[in-house]
Amino acid sequence: MIPAYALLAGIFAMDRTTAFNFAISRPFAVSAIIGLMCGNLEWCLIGGVFFELIGLMDLPVGTRIPSDDTFGAFAYSLVAAQAGTITLTQALCIIIAAFIIMFPVTYSAYLLRRINASFQDKYPDREGLLILIGQIFSFLRGVLFYGIGAALCYFFYAVFHTFFPPLPNFVLIVFLAAICGYFMAYFNIIIWEKLILFVAGGVISWLLF
Repeated sequence: MIPAYALLAGIFAMDRTTAFNFAISRPFAVSAIIGLMCGNLEWCLIGGVFFELIGLMDLPVGTRIPSDDTFGAFAYSLVAAQAGTITLTQALCIIIAAFIIMFPVTYSAYLLRRINASFQDKYPDREGLLILIGQIFSFLRGVLFYGIGAALCYFFYAVFHTFFPPLPNFVLIVFLAAICGYFMAYFNIIIWEKLILFVAGGVISWLLF
């Protein structure tokens, strides 16, 4: 199934940036496709809803690239499907892992933009060639960064999922995280500061509860 996952990752990344525009790269659609292919559809959709909400809050302004919620849903759904029967706290563990890794994956889109800009400077009159290069790079970015990110997400889950608290604490933590995440979307801080705040909040919640 690994070649199929790699192909899906490339297609999702292309749909998000340079080709198709069928909206299959939306987190809910990504989770539904992987859930139907690999099983555990219910848990895949739960993660898809979570990352869909992140995408709705993290809107692109000007030339800013929003957080790669497509990757978040892709990584979460793959791990959830491979893990089989999971609990709510284990789902939270996968979500946190995917959320953290989502930031370096998003940064890869900035690198891709710079590469495409360099080719545009070299071949300003080759519009067809530039479009083809952009699509190829987008596909390869999906295969490489989505694939590596999903593997890291599974590693994080395998190591840490037994340390997460039981159900009642999970409900409280998710409620607090949702409230904090909603307001964090409107803070005038850079993305790495948001990541630090998110990780610090998760650690504090784990220690407290």
